[in-house]
Amino acid sequence: MDKVSAARLADFFYKNVAVTANDMLYGPFVNGTACAAAASGGAGCGKNYGATRISVWSLAHALDPAVPVLFPAVTPTMRYAEPVARGLTEPELIGIIVGSVVGGLLLVAVAALLLRFCRDSRDNANAPKEPTDPVTLVFTDIESSTALWAACSQLMPDAVAAHHRLIRALIAKYHCYEVKTVGDSFVIACKSVFAAVQLVRELQQVFVQHDWGTGALDEAYRKFEEGRAEEDAEGYVPPTARLDAAVYRHYWNGLRVRVGVHTGLCDIRRDEVTKGYDYYGETANMAVAHGGRGERRAGAADACG
Repeated sequence: MDKVSAARLADFFYKNVAVTANDMLYGPFVNGTACAAAASGGAGCGKNYGATRISVWSLAHALDPAVPVLFPAVTPTMRYAEPVARGLTEPELIGIIVGSVVGGLLLVAVAALLLRFCRDSRDNANAPKEPTDPVTLVFTDIESSTALWAACSQLMPDAVAAHHRLIRALIAKYHCYEVKTVGDSFVIACKSVFAAVQLVRELQQVFVQHDWGTGALDEAYRKFEEGRAEEDAEGYVPPTARLDAAVYRHYWNGLRVRVGVHTGLCDIRRDEVTKGYDYYGETANMAVAHGGRGERRAGAADACG
């Protein structure tokens, strides 16, 4: 056993022994290998909970303060070390995951609400609103739509969807205004007669050029005409059913859309329910009355020159 000295005794109390006095714990605190590293001169976390000026007294000094202490009072050097970084606990990790999921769902819900609101709102920028300015109204109608739904019930949903898509693209292109749809018919208002006529002209072109993906619609129209010819005792002649295939393809393809156009003053009203504009009066009546015959009325013709 090594010889006991005052220095060894002080070091022993500091490094190895915890002493309790007046409910205060004095002595080293060992945390794994960190404090062991401190003892060898490396960075560590040695603590003595506030004990300072540690000295070693002899019994003689305790009885007679005039007797020198065996080891002068010293305060061991304390070294501070940053706490070791730790990972997230399981509750913290669960909280972060749940919070992220809930936050993401809230963002999706808000985006969906905004998208629905935007879709439900009407873009009235191109709507004719001035009651003293002439309005050109365009009415469209799919020829024999009721018979087509009966004959081609499986094809008509896609065909009508394409019909709506093509017409709406033209409405946007020529800065016109979709007033409403009635069944498979469109009511369109235009500030400019020229824009309305251009829309109608291109409408017929895009319908002839569109790939409908089937010849059943054209075959149905031929059957409708031939059936009428058989039933009509007045000598009805099918206008398209007996055309040469090349000639037919040049003028007809897929759905046939009839259009009526008329220009004049309208009774313009804003619907508080739909938040859109509607048009009433003789101009509207004339346009819808002749939509089934593909006519351009005199008012529109005069405006076009």
